Amino acid sequence: MFQQYPQHEVNEPILLHEGRFRVRSGDRNIEASGSAHLRWLPRPGIVFKLETDESVGLDLDSVTVELPGFKTKKVVAFSTHWGSTPSGQTRISAFASSMEWGGQGRLLSVGFQIVNFPDVITLGLTGVPGDPTSMTGDNRAEQRPREVPTAREPAEGFQSLTCQTVDLRHDGWRISLVAVRESADHYKHLKATGGYAFTHVGQLTRIDGSAFSVEQAKAILESVRLFLSFARGAACGLPIQWGRGTDGDIVWRWFGSPVVDRWKRGSLSWFDEHHGAILAELFDPFCRRHGNPRLREPLGLALHWYRQCNTNSSGLEGSLVLGMAALDLVGALIVVNPHGSMSAGQYDRLAWAKKLRKLLSALNVQADIPHRYGGLSRFAKRNGGWDSCQALAELRNGFVHANDERRRIVFAPDGKVATPDASQLSLWYQELALLRLLEYRGSYCNRTTAKWMGQVEPVPWSL
Repeated sequence: MFQQYPQHEVNEPILLHEGRFRVRSGDRNIEASGSAHLRWLPRPGIVFKLETDESVGLDLDSVTVELPGFKTKKVVAFSTHWGSTPSGQTRISAFASSMEWGGQGRLLSVGFQIVNFPDVITLGLTGVPGDPTSMTGDNRAEQRPREVPTAREPAEGFQSLTCQTVDLRHDGWRISLVAVRESADHYKHLKATGGYAFTHVGQLTRIDGSAFSVEQAKAILESVRLFLSFARGAACGLPIQWGRGTDGDIVWRWFGSPVVDRWKRGSLSWFDEHHGAILAELFDPFCRRHGNPRLREPLGLALHWYRQCNTNSSGLEGSLVLGMAALDLVGALIVVNPHGSMSAGQYDRLAWAKKLRKLLSALNVQADIPHRYGGLSRFAKRNGGWDSCQALAELRNGFVHANDERRRIVFAPDGKVATPDASQLSLWYQELALLRLLEYRGSYCNRTTAKWMGQVEPVPWSL
């Protein structure tokens, strides 16, 4: 079995290690036995559950937990119970940010398990569920995604849908992803109740078969994590990773406490899961931008704000404010040209609405409010016939500035109805701006017009 730590039920904790631990408290070293689990609820994280014969109280602020053979980071003990077992042992509970074993030698491959990625389909690729080493076929010759039926069952005379696979390549790296064997049950459960599940398993190799270091693997897998999260519009995770050396044996393991967003029914993003070839087309430019020292931090921040907005983790008002900040940031990266007509100083002096109009012009998007957002359209008309840029700016300013007149606008009945539409429109603009920053010219899912899964259209600047 390729998958090292299978998960049979959604939200089921994963046993990572069981055995001896060492607890340090001040100048005391205490031997303990217990386990390390990757726990999902109430939030994902690595949890240690230990028992020791020591019955003397421990100062939680000074407790650290070590796992022989592993490097553990940011271990925080959060509870101890003395004499809580029939034999009078002490129980200790702790969190850890990561656990790592081995990794001194060179690697030929790295396997990893992915949490909460959509049920993507890529035509032209096949593979055995749960085993990325079995993938065959290649979509390099046809990068542009093709239209596919909107239902899971193929239309008459249409090529059958293949196994859920993805093939990503960048700078000599190949990342093969395949859905886990239990994916059908996992997706059914996730859509019904939400939560966390391993949806895919992956393998990282060099295309030429050469060896690589653990640090090189960590760097490219961080780009994979960010990229998959961008595609989902919410955080995915790669909390379990293992590397095989030149002799084929596992010589490195890494476990992390992932930042993962719960599965949410009906969530949207620019990526349509029926067009997996889009991922193959966009991965290389994403990695090149993420590896650019000038773009790495602003891109990461814009992706973070986009995720916060799309998951509505800060409420509708917070999402709109963060979304406008993201548009300001990415807009500066796209619009500002020190050798052209718009310098950084000139851009900074523009009002919010004018900045957004400049960005939309670069995206080849009109400043009209889409028909789907009737509440925002009525709000704009009743306040002077604003375009989308002015309407978003006025709503943002009303939530940010302590001004009675602005507050009356956003908290009036029209403003309250317009806010959900404004948040969605801001998300559409963010998705287009990020795709434009990546110089993408393929197809995407337009949240303002899409009516069914599988419906995509060219990005507007490619027309």
